[in-house]
Amino acid sequence: MNILIIDDDVDDTTFFCEIVSETLPMARCIVENDCKDFLSTMTRYPYLPELIFIDGFMRPLAMPECLTDIKNTLDCSHTTFIVFSGLTSERQVAIFKKQGADEVVCKSATFEELRQFLLRYAD
Repeated sequence: MNILIIDDDVDDTTFFCEIVSETLPMARCIVENDCKDFLSTMTRYPYLPELIFIDGFMRPLAMPECLTDIKNTLDCSHTTFIVFSGLTSERQVAIFKKQGADEVVCKSATFEELRQFLLRYAD
């Protein structure tokens, strides 16, 4: 399994990839710190990620634009898009989903909560 996380916070991506490594040891965690560079990242890999996690509040390219760019550029028919956000009120979750996210995960979730979330996608 290939998992891409697009997040401008290095601490968040490090923590996330540690959880991926411990939960899904055969998975590859790919980190991109800026959505603008995702296309060059994808050209280095011969595959598309099955899961793409996108920071809900990133700059300079915000989540809705980032998600739209990805979907318009790549064939993502087998990719699940997950917003990884610090804000996850019911209202904000609904907004993220309306903007095209398949799921929303809270950054403040515990290690175990994130692990259980990832296990839902294990083959």
